[in-house]
Order: sequence, then C-alpha cells, then structure tokens
Amino acid sequence: MHDARQDLTAYFASLLRLPADRIATDANLLDLGADSIMLIEAQRHAETRFGLSIPIQRFFEDLNTIDRLAAHIRDTATAPVPAQGIEEDDARAARLAPPRRSLEPSSSVRALMQAQLALAAETIEAQNRLLLQRRRSARETKTSEQPR
Repeated sequence: MHDARQDLTAYFASLLRLPADRIATDANLLDLGADSIMLIEAQRHAETRFGLSIPIQRFFEDLNTIDRLAAHIRDTATAPVPAQGIEEDDARAARLAPPRRSLEPSSSVRALMQAQLALAAETIEAQNRLLLQRRRSARETKTSEQPR
C-alpha cells in the first residue's frame, strides 16, 4: 500500500510550490506556508483520495502536520491509498465524482469564511477608530498652536 505520508508530502509540496524534500512533515502546516484555502483543498483531497470526511477545524487543531494527518488517515481511512501519482488519481476522481448537488460551500467552509470575515471587519473597525483618533489629535494640536 502506498504511504499516506508520502502522498501528503507530495500533495502539500505541489500546493506550496516547494520541492517535497523541503517539506518538514512534523512542522505545522500554517508554518510551512499553507493558508486556510489550501487547508480546504487538503480537506477535499483527504475525502477524494482516502475516503475521509475531516472537519476543517481539525486541520487547525490536532491534524495540523503531515505526520499527524497521515497517522489519522492510516488509522481511519476507508478507501485504500492507490500507488498512482497524485495527478492521475485526482483526474480519475474528478471523472468518477458524482455531480455536486449545489455550489454552496460546506458548513465547515462557511463557518471558516464567516470567522475570517468577522476578523476582517474587526480589523477594519480598529483601523478606522485609530485613524479618527489621529485626525482628532492632529486637529487639536493644530488648534492649540494657532496664535490667539
């Protein structure tokens, strides 16, 4: 049976555009340069390649390294890991996959997107408050420096 760790290393190397030998399998995926979109793609890869449905939050919590993800796959996968290359398998999965019922994102993707939007809104609000505070301070300084 093909090794899930090798498969995942090759998969993340292609996502991150790095040589596979530069991927530290014990490093946090986010530290390697993965972002939330890449983790969502990895979630889909685990589903089509290994027959696993993994909630996206697990990629941020306990399945956040290739080693941990490979161990989880080894312990729980329902589909055998084929020895074919990733590109061949992904192309085959795309041909065999049933048509999607809708274009709506899954609930875990939707929750992640909502959390990202809320964080972005908080950041923008904080930046706007700071900008207003600086403008007021500049006006007050200008007013106090004017001759009377």
